[in-house]
Amino acid sequence: MEELVQKIYNNIHNYPQRPVFSVQVDKTGCRLSIEMKDYLDYKFTESNGESMNLPLNYFITKSGKQTAIIKVYPKEGEQYISKYAMVNLNF
Repeated sequence: MEELVQKIYNNIHNYPQRPVFSVQVDKTGCRLSIEMKDYLDYKFTESNGESMNLPLNYFITKSGKQTAIIKVYPKEGEQYISKYAMVNLNF
C-alpha cells in the first residue's frame, strides 16, 4: 500500500504559477453563446455591441485539450442574422 501511495504522490505536479485562460469577445448585431464542452455555457444576450474579456478557468473542469462551442444567434426579435453582424474571438 505504501508503494502505491508513493507512486501516486510522485505523479502529482505542483506549478509555481497558475495560468489564466480567457477569451476576448467583440460582437455586434447578434447574440452569442460560448460553451466549454462538458460544462455550462455563457450567453451574450445583448442584441447590440459588446466587448469583454471573459475568464475561462471557472468553465474548465479538466486538464488537457479543451473544446469551445460557439453559437451565434440573430438579434432578439429577428429571424435571420444580419449581414452586418460581427463576432471576433481571441482565446
